[in-house]
Amino acid sequence: MDLQSLPAASAEKGIAKAPTGIHGLDQVLDGGLPRGRPTVIAGRAGCGKTLLSMEFLVRGARDYGEPGVFVSFEEAPVELVANMVSLGFDIPALAADGKVARQRGRDGRENGG
Repeated sequence: MDLQSLPAASAEKGIAKAPTGIHGLDQVLDGGLPRGRPTVIAGRAGCGKTLLSMEFLVRGARDYGEPGVFVSFEEAPVELVANMVSLGFDIPALAADGKVARQRGRDGRENGG
């Protein structure tokens, strides 16, 4: 597809964005992640995929009133919550308010909690 053949209005309007609330990231992403579209976060172990995803989820729920679900196939929810609480995010309160939830892994069992 030739991007120059797109109507000018499409290029000017762009797509709706969901702000991440992460300092500096929204500037780099020109307003946030594409709203209503899946975004794949990929990388090697330890590069920050889980932290980025959890912070996006928590800030969306806390700062923008957008609930979310985190699905983990590797880390136990107890570990994820402990990591985020250590960074100052009150995950138990957000969960109690129904703003964040965890999803079962592919085998149908709760991941550690």
